[in-house]
This record gives sequence, structure tokens and C-alpha cells, in this order.
Amino acid sequence: MPVFRHKPVYRAIRSIVHQPGRWPLPPLVAGVLAPAVLVIGSGGVFADTRDITWTGAENDEWFEDGNWDGGIPVASDQDTVTRTHIDEGDNQPVIGADENANAGNVRVGTNSAGTLTIEGGGTLDSDTSRIGSSAVSEGGDITVGSGFVTVSGEGSEWNTGGLGLLVGSAQGSVGTLEIQDSATVTTGVRASIGLGAGSVGTVEVKDQSEWSIVGGDLDVGFNGTGELTIESGGEVSTTEDQDLVIGNNAESSGTVIADGPESEIDVGGRLFVGDEGDGVLEIRNGAQLKTTDASRLGSEEGSSGEVIITGSGSHWEETRPGERSGSLFIGERGEGRLTIEDGATVDARSTSLGSQENSTFEVTVDGNGSSLTTDSISVGASGQGTLTVSGGASLVTSGPTSSSGLATIGRNPGADGTVQISGQGSSWQVDESLTVGGSVLGGAQGLLRVEDGGEVTVGDLDIGKVEESVGTVIVNNSELHTTGDITLGLRTNTNATPGQGYLFVEEGATVTSGSGTIADASGSVGEVRVSGEGSRWEVDGEIDVGSRGDGVDFPGLGPRITRGFRGV
Repeated sequence: MPVFRHKPVYRAIRSIVHQPGRWPLPPLVAGVLAPAVLVIGSGGVFADTRDITWTGAENDEWFEDGNWDGGIPVASDQDTVTRTHIDEGDNQPVIGADENANAGNVRVGTNSAGTLTIEGGGTLDSDTSRIGSSAVSEGGDITVGSGFVTVSGEGSEWNTGGLGLLVGSAQGSVGTLEIQDSATVTTGVRASIGLGAGSVGTVEVKDQSEWSIVGGDLDVGFNGTGELTIESGGEVSTTEDQDLVIGNNAESSGTVIADGPESEIDVGGRLFVGDEGDGVLEIRNGAQLKTTDASRLGSEEGSSGEVIITGSGSHWEETRPGERSGSLFIGERGEGRLTIEDGATVDARSTSLGSQENSTFEVTVDGNGSSLTTDSISVGASGQGTLTVSGGASLVTSGPTSSSGLATIGRNPGADGTVQISGQGSSWQVDESLTVGGSVLGGAQGLLRVEDGGEVTVGDLDIGKVEESVGTVIVNNSELHTTGDITLGLRTNTNATPGQGYLFVEEGATVTSGSGTIADASGSVGEVRVSGEGSRWEVDGEIDVGSRGDGVDFPGLGPRITRGFRGV
């Protein structure tokens, strides 16, 4: 679970709040549903609280005393529990050129519509800050507000500490933050967009502006709905070991879009797209996504995670020189989807599709120049789904480590994986070995289809490897080349039940290999069918046909299998 991952005090809080319903009443974390604050001083007593309220009675100037009920906020407010409320008034506050403001806890939109503008090089340093919060009346009624904050212009800054920055913090609240025209926002501890149940939080970072989350995670859709847009060279980053979570808890939804050249998302920790909720991440038109640790799409049961990388120059790239980005899990326990299209590219250290039982996945790599490069890949590790490479795109399984260059379609019991390489120029390169149907444990199903001019190049090819696994390879009007051997129907040890392997070469297709073994183990089944004019299997060495297993068939018109046989 990605809530409060790293700070010990947050782990303690989480044990209470991360339950069905998530945030109890009254809330433990201040301002989530009501503005209650718990502070224990060094002597173990409760600290006093103080409220400052914007009235805007005189004008829109932050440093005009007549605009405040309770005095102008000051830096020492961060050493006490001082809440600065900005709600609808005669005027709305502006922090302008060369103005350096300070405040304690800032709440924009507590019980009505509040607006704050930081512009022209103005700065604000504050403690925990909420855009779209709530308040409790003397009669106990809860009122919910909406907040809008703009940070605009080069040199303009907003620095938040405390519990960080919460946009749409209260149940049912609405919060909006716009960071534009080379402005900067720095958030300490954590940031959450759409924190409260039923809340809506929106953040836009554009025009070479930056939002840095320092020392905490960024949640987009925590219990509510969160939207984050980065465009026109904007940048959003989390520091080392801090996560980006899109669609955090059940019933939440989060959407993140990075659009255009120089727009960038840099994740110092893990990436979750659909942790327990629904998450969507789009990288398009030359934008960049950088990840350091593992990435999970559809992490928990019932979740849905989708990533779309689209457009020439759009890239999910490595953050450490010489290394690819962290391991990629698509459909870990939930539903995961990845689309790479129109010349976009993705690198991953290792890729697992359908990692856990009952998970589902769908991966599409489409269009000239589009590619997925990964050290190793398991298509249907334990779940079910399809990986499609089409329209001249490429899939490359290669890397520098001892486990690189290994691919499996249908790995563990109950898994069902399909790979389709379709269309002229579409290709899959596997440096070492490809197993279709079973790996170490059996009971899996794997299917590889190469069709309509696609091409697959592998080292060794094992089809139907072990323990009642079934592997099928269909090459139709396409090419499959192995630099090593093709083996159908085998097992990895004497205690295992052999698998079943099927190879179909059709409609003028070509298969080449160093040698071939059909039905490699006692009780195994291996079958090859070469059919259609011009179809052929070219073997440099020998083909061992059923010397330890059962059956082989070579029917069809115009088939050609070249090289010698060693049979039963």
C-alpha cells in the first residue's frame, strides 16, 4: 500500500486511518474533513491554536493590516498552530513583486470560494497548506469550500512544509493549483491531489515551471479525484525514494498527463498507476517520463492502471546512466494496460505482464519507430492477457546482465499469455531464449503468433516446456529465426510431467533453426505442421523426431523441411 510509505510517524498514523472508509471522523490528520489539529509540545501538553482570517476589506494587498482579522501572518506562525483562512471576500489576496510572505497553516477555500495569487517574483513560505478545505460551525455543521491558487512568473515561489500541500483536501471539496510562466512550487513531506473522499483536485504545471515534492510521496487521486497536467516545458519531480501514486485508494481515480517537448515527470521512487483505485498516465508529443524504482500498473486486486506513451520523441527513460528504468509490472494483481504508439519508446530493466493470479494485462506497441526494450520479459507470468507488436514497431529483449535476453509466454500454473507480432517491419528480438508454455512450474498456456510479414529472432526456442503446459507457435506469411535449437514437448527434470508443443508454419512462412527436437521426453507431445506453398523449416543440423516422446505430423501441400531426421 502506498500511503505514508517512508516516514515512521506516518506509518503510525496509517495503521489507524488506512482502513475501510479510510479517514475516520473526527479526522486524525488536520483538515481532511474538519479543521481539527493535534499538536503536542515538548512538555507533552497541547499547544494553543490561533486563527487568522482574510477579509480583503481594504484591497488585495497581503501586507495590508486592514485586510486581516487577527493580524498579518508572520514566519513565527509556523512555530505555533496558526491557521490562515482565505475565503471569499471583498478582494482576494495577491503576493506581488519583491514581496516575501510567511504563514502557518494556509487554507484557501475553507467554507466558500477562496483565491490566492503569487506573481511577479513574490514568494510565500508556509506550513501545511490546503486548497479546498472545510470548517465546522459552532453548531457542529461542516461546511466545504473551494480554493484556487495561482503561482505565476519567473522568481515566484511557494514553499510548503508541515504535512505538505493538499489540493482538494476535505471530503467533497474542490481545489485548483496553477503553476505557470517559470514559477516554482516546492512541497515538503508530501503532496496530495484529491485527498478527501468525493473531492476534486486539479494541478497544472506549465510554461517551464517546476513543482518539486521533497521528502514525501505525490498522490494523484487519494480518496477522491485528482488531475495533474504538465505541459509547455513544465516539470514535476519527487526526490529519491519518494513515490508517484495515481489512483491510490479504492473508489479513487487519478489522471496525469505530460504533453509536449521538454515537459517531464521525474519519479525518484516507485510509480503506481492504479494502486487500489483507477489510474491513467499519458506521456505524449515528445514529453519524458523518468523512473528510478519499480513501476506497477494495476497494483492491487480491483485496481486499474493504464499508461499511454504516444508520439515521436515521447519516452519512458532511464534515470541512472548506463541502466534502464526499474522493473515494470503490468497487471500485478489488478488490470494493467500499456500502449506505446506513433514512434514513442519505453525502456525497462525487466517486465512482468500479469504478475499474480487472476490479474489481466494488455500491451500494445504500434507504429514505425515505436519500441519496448527490456532486459527480460514474462508475458502471462501468472495472469492472462496479450502483447501485440504491429505497424512496424519493435520489441527487444536484450540487456547486460546474466538474466538478460530471456523471454517467457505463459510461465506459472494458470497463466495464459499471448504475443502477436503482426505486419511488415514488426519484429521481436530475443537475445538468449524464448519459452512458449511453461517455465519451471507447469500448467501454463502460451501462444506466439507471427503474421502478415512480422519477424521474430531468438536464440533457443522451447515450446511446451513442462508439467502439462501447452505452447503453440504459429508463423503465417512471416519469418521466425533461431540461432540455436527449437524443441517441442519437453520437461526440465525427471519428476515433472512433460509438456505439449505445437509449431505451425503456414502460407509461405519461413522458420530456421540450428537443430530441432520434437517430443523430447517420455509422454511429451510435439507436433509440427508445415503447410502452404513456399512454407519451409530450414534446419542446419538434425531433427530428432519422437525419440523419447509421442507423435509428429508434417501434412500439407508444397511443404519443405530441409536437413536430416533422427527418429524413433
